[in-house]
Amino acid sequence: MSRIFALASAVVLGAALAAPSSADDGKHWVATWATSPATFFVYTAPVPPVYPPGAPTTFAPANIQPDLVFPFPDAATTGATANDQTFRSIIKPDLWGGTMRFRFSNTFGSQPVTFSAVTVGLQEYSGNVVDGTMVRVTFGGSRSVTIPVGQEIWSDATKLPWVDGDDPNLQGRNLAVSYAIAGDSGPMTFHSGANQTSFITAAGSGDHTADLDVFAYEFTTASWFFIDAADVMARADTIVVCAFGDSITDGTHTTFNINDRWSNVLSRRLHNAYGNKVSVVNEAIGGNRVVNPVVFPATSGQARPTGSTATCSGFPASPM
Repeated sequence: MSRIFALASAVVLGAALAAPSSADDGKHWVATWATSPATFFVYTAPVPPVYPPGAPTTFAPANIQPDLVFPFPDAATTGATANDQTFRSIIKPDLWGGTMRFRFSNTFGSQPVTFSAVTVGLQEYSGNVVDGTMVRVTFGGSRSVTIPVGQEIWSDATKLPWVDGDDPNLQGRNLAVSYAIAGDSGPMTFHSGANQTSFITAAGSGDHTADLDVFAYEFTTASWFFIDAADVMARADTIVVCAFGDSITDGTHTTFNINDRWSNVLSRRLHNAYGNKVSVVNEAIGGNRVVNPVVFPATSGQARPTGSTATCSGFPASPM
């Protein structure tokens, strides 16, 4: 039955992509990257290595997350919060365009969180940004924004003058989105299993959103904090495909920093077939369940419309 359903869904999707569009040449917002916040960050110390190695059966759980007590010094005592420091999150747009916007979440926060500045640029390598691509991101015309408890907020439309439409030379490249936390953030809404290295400056280091180099970003993380979506202004007939599931879809055990989740493979195949008429995003959460969440206070599959398919820009109101 599942194979028949999957085949039927693929046929419907193929028909939707191949059919002539009745829409005009207008554009609208389309999800080009997304993730689902699962909960707030709780510090867990890395598992110490087993030494001496011992018998071949001796093992410890793998932990790809660096020890985040270094960027968040109070994590092991009073709680894991950011304090006057900057995040540089690395995200991969599925569909490129010259106008984008970005969404930030305080869904699991217990106090308002303020960003004093936000920028976006083309990642060169590591946490470095290509010279000439750094652009200021604003919110209602202001460079700073405060997100209330339990809320999300979109940035203004951000022009990327160095992007020439859906430039094929940008396929596979990443954006570096940098945001400076003013004061204490409180509990940090995050997506744990990013399978992507992002960067954090030291607590108290202030605003480094305009830095082109990575030198101030002393620490790395394998998670995405606060940011949960990016949209691109695209043709009205663009189809959005949203992958929704647990760790298999989230990309657990896929190659780090390579973007080889099955949703990425699907994206490449659809783009090869239909060009820029489709955008594939991933809203999976490792360990997520349809009815009961795997950890408190994470939401179940049934209860997470916010940050999920229902709020993926351009996604059908009723899934096929």
